[in-house]
Formats: sequence, structure tokens, C-alpha cells
Amino acid sequence: MRNFLVLETFRFIGAIIVTLGHFFWGNGHPEAIPNSYILVVEFFFVLSAFLITLKQNPKKQGKTDVYLNNFFLGRCIRILFPYMIVLTFYYFTVFRILYPLKVSLFRYFVNIFLLQILGLNDNFPISEANVTVMVAWALGLELYIGTIFFSIVYFVKRNFKEGLFFICLIMFVVFLNIMKKYSPNYMDVHYLEIFNIPMGIFRIILSYTSGTIFAIFYKFVKEKNIKYKLIIFNILEILVLYFIIRFYGKSNYNRENEYIFPIVIGIAIVIFAHEIGFLSFILKKFSHLGKLSYSIYVIHPIFYEILRHYKIFNLPIYLLCIILSSFLFYFFVEKNIIKLKYKTINKKC
Repeated sequence: MRNFLVLETFRFIGAIIVTLGHFFWGNGHPEAIPNSYILVVEFFFVLSAFLITLKQNPKKQGKTDVYLNNFFLGRCIRILFPYMIVLTFYYFTVFRILYPLKVSLFRYFVNIFLLQILGLNDNFPISEANVTVMVAWALGLELYIGTIFFSIVYFVKRNFKEGLFFICLIMFVVFLNIMKKYSPNYMDVHYLEIFNIPMGIFRIILSYTSGTIFAIFYKFVKEKNIKYKLIIFNILEILVLYFIIRFYGKSNYNRENEYIFPIVIGIAIVIFAHEIGFLSFILKKFSHLGKLSYSIYVIHPIFYEILRHYKIFNLPIYLLCIILSSFLFYFFVEKNIIKLKYKTINKKC
């Protein structure tokens, strides 16, 4: 499958926006960045669904149970292993220095295996939970709910290929209805439960269905011979970015619009996936930075916690520490984990 270079650049931009959001809001300066920074996670969720749906090939990948096992194994290696390393480092160094607290074996077990979002979040003290609460809910959803969701998508593609769009469309409407009726804080919900189910699960399925729908739409559009494609996509790239900034870039934006952000960002992903416009030409130049996005996401809470503890409100130091450590972590740890993932999966196949 082709690499989407522009989308890789957006991964890096998204990871930086999350770090800025946590920095400013966590330090009592919410006016510095709109609360819509939380919607970057929707971008990651929708993008994951978009890419994974495109990558699925039931003719080559075998039966659904084989796909599920290989997919879960790959996600464990890719998502869980780097997080385990970062969290273990945090608990055995930074956490011990900053806080005179002990982590129970149970809590360590829950945290290290990303089980918080499955209902095992036990209201951990904020000093203990910061590193896990800030990122673990999303990673746990990607690992466990993602495995279930994409195995279902794979099954549908294998047996009812033409029905996938309709099924995802209905699922989107159902989960949008649940979020709209029961969420007390729009899309910014993680561990809060309704029907004894953490609302983060409804949130990610809403985004996953959107990503799958737009993957189908992308394949449909890609096969069409569109006249004046260069002009059209130059206009579309500008318009979609203007639209996102216009409706989500202000501190007093209408938060009800958060519910349809998975659709908005899905449209943006389809447009920039074509990589035709002038903005795409510029963004492709920085695609290599996208490799750091996961490292930035899992590492930044540590530096947030250290600077907050010592009351150091210095954005350049914060970003420098994150980017430098993420660069080192990617090249010495994460890169090898990615190689391990493909080596393991290819060996099983």
C-alpha cells in the first residue's frame, strides 16, 4: 500500500498540538489554545481506520480468525511494547523521585497492559495517573477496541463487501446518537461510564466508522477520472483547512460541532490523501517527522509532569525535551520494535 506522506506530516502536527494542549490547559492557561485540541485524537482514530481499512485484503490475509490473531499480535508489539517501556521507565525513575508514593501490583498491572479504558480505571491519584490518564485511554482503545472493530470490518469485507458502507453508516448514526444524548462534555469523555461502558469506547467507534466510510469513499473517488483535478484539489485543500480553523480554531467555538468532527476530518483526510495540491506539495517535505508522532504522544506526559511538579512554565524547554527524547526513543527503541512487528507477523504468515 502506498505511503501517504502528507498524512504523515499531519500526524506530527497533531502530536505537537496534543502536547501544547496538555501543557497550557494543565498549567492553567486555557486561553492559549482552544479546547478543540482534544479533537486531534479523533484525527488519529479516523486516520487509523482509514489506513487499516485500505490495507485489508481478505483474498491474501486469510480467514477472519487468522486476521484477528495476526492483527492483535501486531498491535501489541507496535502499540503496547513502546508504552510499556516508557511507563516502566517513568515508574522506576521519575515517579520515585517526584512522589513518595508506591504503586500497587494491581494498579501497575492495569496500567502496564492499558486496561484502564476497559473499566479498570480505579480513580488513581493524579500524581500516579498523569502519565497513564493522559494517553493510555486512547492507546487502550486502539489496542483492544481497534482489534475487535477491524476484525469485524474484515469479516464484513470478506463476506458482505458491498454492505460495509451501509453498516458503518448506521453504526455512525447510532453511536453519534449515544454521544449526543449522554455525554456531559461533548467529545471530551474518556472513562465516564454509561450502561457500565466507558464512553471512550463510543467515542472511538464513532471515529472508526467515519474513517472506514471515508476509506471506501477514497477508493471510489480514486478510480474516477476527474477533470481539472489539480485546480479542484488546490481549492479543496485550502477550503477544508479554512473550514477546520473557522469552526474549531477559536476559544469560544460551538462545542456541539465536536460531534461531527469525525466527518470533517474524514473529508480532510480524503482530500490530502490525494497529495495533489500546492499545500500537499509543501507538507510532503516534512513527512519524515511523522515517524516521531507516536513517541511524542507517549513521552510528552513525563516532561509535562516533571515541569509541572517543579513549577517550570517554559514552553521552549518543554518542546525541546519532548522532541529530542522522542527522536532518540524512535531511533533506538521504536524503530526496532516496528522491525520486530513485521518480522514476527511475516514469520507467522
